[in-house]
Amino acid sequence: MCSIGGVRRFGESPIRKDQLDFLLTVGEKRGNDAAGVAIQQKDGAVVVFKEAGPAWRVIAGEGYQEFVKKELREDSQIVLTHTRSATQGSPQVMENNHPLFNGLSAVVHNGGVDNEKFLFERLKLPRVGEVDSDVYRAILDAEGLKKEALEQLNKCKGAAALAAVDVRFPGRLLLAKSGHPLVYAMTEDHLVFGSTSEMVYAGAKRWTYKWGIWGREGSTKLYIGALPTNTAWILDGEGLKVHEKFETYQWVGPYVPDYAGKNKRWGERQKDFGKTQEVSLERQHHPYCACKRCKKKGWNKDKPPIQPWKEQEKTIGTSLEESARIKCLNPGCDQWCEVPGEWMSKLWKVKCAKCKNPLGKQEKAQ
Repeated sequence: MCSIGGVRRFGESPIRKDQLDFLLTVGEKRGNDAAGVAIQQKDGAVVVFKEAGPAWRVIAGEGYQEFVKKELREDSQIVLTHTRSATQGSPQVMENNHPLFNGLSAVVHNGGVDNEKFLFERLKLPRVGEVDSDVYRAILDAEGLKKEALEQLNKCKGAAALAAVDVRFPGRLLLAKSGHPLVYAMTEDHLVFGSTSEMVYAGAKRWTYKWGIWGREGSTKLYIGALPTNTAWILDGEGLKVHEKFETYQWVGPYVPDYAGKNKRWGERQKDFGKTQEVSLERQHHPYCACKRCKKKGWNKDKPPIQPWKEQEKTIGTSLEESARIKCLNPGCDQWCEVPGEWMSKLWKVKCAKCKNPLGKQEKAQ
């Protein structure tokens, strides 16, 4: 779990240093392995600073203080912040820390990407860091901060909240959410966004240092909102320009709308919960699944097996929604089968079209 945040300037008031500081420190409880900042200037240039360690230590360091003093200017347009809770890739390697930047797009991401290796291979994208989030940076480097890039971003699988800027598109900001929180606050001159409402309040309200203590104004007029789930926005200096679908995560667990309803007894609510959970488990299994649970429940009953490969009709897929050609090497069987890409890692659950047994050892077509 990480935190992302930032400020997009629309009016005359410049972005302030205390906004960066409080977005980082308030977001630190969501990740204290590394912290970083990206600033986009009026001409589109992007500068990045990041260090391993908790945000409070990074902010207190000379490197951060000098960076902000030099790069946060009166005409700076956008700021991105990130605090990292490391899951993949060492935070001691700066290429794994956010903002992810390789000269074109700067990206901050909260979440995970389950199929980043698949996408790097299929889309032939250059990889810079070990962290799974690097696939978002690679896609935006290749496609730019445009509406067409969202089609490629939708191929990623996993809960996500992200923000990005690009040196080729001055003043343009991408915000996207699918499964992880992303809220915002609007003031007269700034759009402040972050992973939590606490971050947004800290970044939107002006802080004052007086008599040796800090205080935050309490009467600022704010307009609060949350980015709709499965949504991507692209904003420029005039406001929202692109509003598109961004769906990388679908929650299929149990959901009972009246679970806490006072008009039902506990036993009835438990019964409803059990039914809903069973349906949800059914949704998690593929129609061709050959596991013991599916057989016992009858979820794969009367479902046709995987059809034999038809080379003239389809080639090896380039995304998880498409198929791949797999050879079954069960004893006495050498059938080539068409397998959905999302089940490539679970071939032991997929039935062969010829021998009707789960695929054993397999050999992928070249």
